[in-house]
Amino acid sequence: MWTSALGELGHRKVPSPCAKQPQLLVASLVAFPGHNGSSDEDVHGASVGLHPANMYDFTPIEANGRHGTKLTFPGSGLSGSLATFSLARCFSTTSSTLDWLTPKFAEKSKSPKGRPHVATGGSTRGTTVVWGDFGLRMKDHDRRMPASALKIAEETIKRRLRGMNYKLYKRVSANIGVYTKGNEQRMGKGKGKFDYWTVRLPVSRIVFELKGDLHEKVAREAFRLAGHKLPGLWEFVKKDDPPVVGITKLGNGVTLESLKRARRDPPLGTNALENPPKTTSSSPSAPQ
Repeated sequence: MWTSALGELGHRKVPSPCAKQPQLLVASLVAFPGHNGSSDEDVHGASVGLHPANMYDFTPIEANGRHGTKLTFPGSGLSGSLATFSLARCFSTTSSTLDWLTPKFAEKSKSPKGRPHVATGGSTRGTTVVWGDFGLRMKDHDRRMPASALKIAEETIKRRLRGMNYKLYKRVSANIGVYTKGNEQRMGKGKGKFDYWTVRLPVSRIVFELKGDLHEKVAREAFRLAGHKLPGLWEFVKKDDPPVVGITKLGNGVTLESLKRARRDPPLGTNALENPPKTTSSSPSAPQ
């Protein structure tokens, strides 16, 4: 009787030549002589004192520039080879349902209200389109955005682009919990219960990006409808638009170095002012 070892192997990870590239073993159908099928012995050899993990050995091999693993069954004279394929990716493959509007794990401690991050050092991270061709960027001021508003905006975009070939990217994630307390509660913190998830959005942050076979006018219309569902003021940006530092757009002679350079000239309107002349007081001097 021949039984398959594929069920025992499954998918097992082995050390890879590149530490940052995990390898996945893909096992072909390997057969080895089993038992006679009697009732006192099972296919895994449990009744005769054998353990599935001890029924085969793995030996890393390399041939023709490809890495693999040699599979050997002690005592059976059979062996096989397992091919390895690289699983390295330049982007996250985590499901969007786990990190977009609801975190995978609840907070261990209550998050303070806090304030959105302010890029005082001149950072332009998150202000340009990275993955798509068009984007939706907030332009008025920072705020705390609830996950429900982001969900409505996402559904609005998908409804407008229904039937079209596109990819929607979400650049933020709602991972900050908001806790509220009921009426007639004493002063103090730490008494509220979890209410909803939110995200801290700094000014000029891109929230959505679109990529696909879309005309610019169609993408602009979809983002316009989504902006009406979100609080604040929003603007439509394209792939090659310049980054933003705070609320100042770079370009047209404005560079990051010029913004970081200390201003040495006096403020505008103060050059014409001269030092006021010294005048003596006309009031009588106080008696000595």
